[in-house]
Amino acid sequence: MEETFRQFYNHTIYPELYRMERRRKRLLMMLAGMGVLSVLVLSIGFVLKMNALILFLLLPLVGYFSWLGRALRQYVKLFKPRIVKLILDFIDNQLSYDTLHYEPEKGISKKMFLESGLFVTKADDYQSEDYISGKIGDVAFELSEIRARELAGQQSGTRLVFSGVFFKATFNRPVRGAILIIPRHERARMNKVIKKFNLKGGKPVVLDGMDEFNERFLIYRTLNASISMAVSKAFCESILNYYQMTKESPAVLISGEGAYAVLPSSKDMLEPKLFSSNLKFEEIDEFYRDLNMLLELIEELDRMF
Repeated sequence: MEETFRQFYNHTIYPELYRMERRRKRLLMMLAGMGVLSVLVLSIGFVLKMNALILFLLLPLVGYFSWLGRALRQYVKLFKPRIVKLILDFIDNQLSYDTLHYEPEKGISKKMFLESGLFVTKADDYQSEDYISGKIGDVAFELSEIRARELAGQQSGTRLVFSGVFFKATFNRPVRGAILIIPRHERARMNKVIKKFNLKGGKPVVLDGMDEFNERFLIYRTLNASISMAVSKAFCESILNYYQMTKESPAVLISGEGAYAVLPSSKDMLEPKLFSSNLKFEEIDEFYRDLNMLLELIEELDRMF
């Protein structure tokens, strides 16, 4: 798969990146040229003390700068959707995946985010974008990037609640009980979530033969939930693999007809740079790997349910 993606990058993604890179350089050259021209006009005007001439010459320059600003914003706006759609086209070719849909300006609703059971917050400042939906086997899913903040109580300003990827997977049949998986080092921060889950009958459990997973994660389940049925070894290994590759710790809640998961990230994936080259396979490959590992979690959910 990895070699195939490299080939796909060379034949399909790189040409698009190269076209976008030429556009970026052209816009920056125009911006630099207009900057030099503006300084020249101001210098000549001040030396000759001709304020009217300065105003006359600067008006079209201001209009041109405004146009350049819009063009640069359009470049940033179009870059990520074009590249993400190409990566999804590559992933689509896998046999168990239906067509994946990408809507860059759409996001997961705040209502769904709060109903997941993975947060106890009002999320006063909530933003979501880069919405991807699809179906893997019998499991329908939707995911998006989310940044949520809440008021900081007695202190002024807000504090970060979550930044990263949120997904919901919907099963074709309901499961009994509920299971919560959280990073062990996040136990204090997620204390309210654990208490809320335990009020529904949740109890901590330890997985047999999964020592490394138990060191990194805590599992709680309601009494009517079957760990062996609802949490497979392969699913736990997928979560552990995601942690080992990204150094970010997912949290998962499986209940009723679906599963919610959050995958924190401190990176702005595939956000284009304006003042340096975007022709870097490593950054595209990192996004592909992260997305592919996330889809593997959903694929494992399909096998379990």
